[in-house]
Amino acid sequence: MDIKFENIDKVSGKLTVKVAPEDYQEGLEKSLKEFRRKANMKGFRPGCVPMSLVKKLYGPEAKAEEVSKAVNKAISDYFKKNKINVLGHVLPNSEQKEQDYKERDDFEYIMDVAIEPNIEVSLDKKDKLTYYDIEVSDKFVDERINEMLMAQGTFEQVNEYQKGDYMKGDLVEVAAAEGVEPLKVEGVLISPEYVKDEEQKKIFDGAKKDDVLTIKPASLYGDETQAASMLKIKKEELKNHEGNFTYTITEINHRKPAELNQEFFDNALGKDAVKDEKEFREKVREEYNKAQTANADYKFFEDLRVYALKKAGELEFSEPLLKRLMKENNPSKDDKYIDDNYAGATEQLKWQLVRDHLAVAAGIKVEDADVRAMAKVRTRRQFAAYGMQLPDELVEQYAEKSLKEDNQIEEIFYEVLSEKLIAAYKEKITLNHKKISLEDFEKLIKEEQEKK
Repeated sequence: MDIKFENIDKVSGKLTVKVAPEDYQEGLEKSLKEFRRKANMKGFRPGCVPMSLVKKLYGPEAKAEEVSKAVNKAISDYFKKNKINVLGHVLPNSEQKEQDYKERDDFEYIMDVAIEPNIEVSLDKKDKLTYYDIEVSDKFVDERINEMLMAQGTFEQVNEYQKGDYMKGDLVEVAAAEGVEPLKVEGVLISPEYVKDEEQKKIFDGAKKDDVLTIKPASLYGDETQAASMLKIKKEELKNHEGNFTYTITEINHRKPAELNQEFFDNALGKDAVKDEKEFREKVREEYNKAQTANADYKFFEDLRVYALKKAGELEFSEPLLKRLMKENNPSKDDKYIDDNYAGATEQLKWQLVRDHLAVAAGIKVEDADVRAMAKVRTRRQFAAYGMQLPDELVEQYAEKSLKEDNQIEEIFYEVLSEKLIAAYKEKITLNHKKISLEDFEKLIKEEQEKK
């Protein structure tokens, strides 16, 4: 196979590939034999269709497929051998003629190639970034302990509503839509603290047991599914019941916090992990300080991204070819969409290229075992958010399932890569450690996000 590559400029080129019969003949013969083996035609036994008939019926299709395979492999090998880093895939050149696989045996392909820009950026101890050591305040520790006390607390029935209480009562619809039977629902639970509609929320202030309130269940939470569930109807029926209901309060339940004693310490941290309140507070502070490492790393990685992109300088791309690639990836979008999103796409591409360059420079590789381990971590994290601890066998099953989804694999891969980059460059460059309270750190992040 004759392959010729011509640089048009630094970031684009033209590839010409000339294909002769000997480049694909062996694969074509195997393909036709396979067609013949599987062919099921009237008048012939399976596998006994004459090859001349097979070639007539399937020859052009088989030839096109085998030529394509041979060309793709040859191009891939050529780029690898000549160390040409291509963006996306090759595109047909305007000089390309339509191929006639029925009549011709020799073929010529002319393709446009978008080339990665040259990246020159290296980071070492001369490069300095701030690393924030986040410390939780006494106030934060107090709030977390109060939350833990409430979580382990018990409910007691009271006569008057206070913030955080939930109530039980009976709903009776005042008037439904015309021709629809008014609803009556008993034992409806409502937590006024979570009501989204502020006008509706005010109705519950100072409410007492046996009070009869007038409310609109459809408006309470701003969620149709939740409202339909409360009224025990289908979501599509909600439009017939959007008006007023009376709500007769039968119970008001107040959460009473647990006592700060050894039983509470054992339930929260494990038996005999701490012996008194002082040790407990320090343990809580220690655990939350550890938890902030992920936030500090996130900030460091974002700062590393900005710093590395700045040091890499302007990266040149072939705008016409990248826009053609964008169009191929978004066939339903018009040219205006491509133009409007081109700048954002190239910014994202710049970071992908610089990130990969940094990974190579640090000798980072993401192995299959890394991806599988991260899939398990993500699975545990997802279920822990709902307070669920899964056995190892189920974690394994859910993790394997996630690895069969293409978008999940890519996400997991780049999460592993990000973690490895963070670890590597925390060692490779100079970190200026700066202590900061969690409150000030959150304020800093918010201010930076508002500037974007």
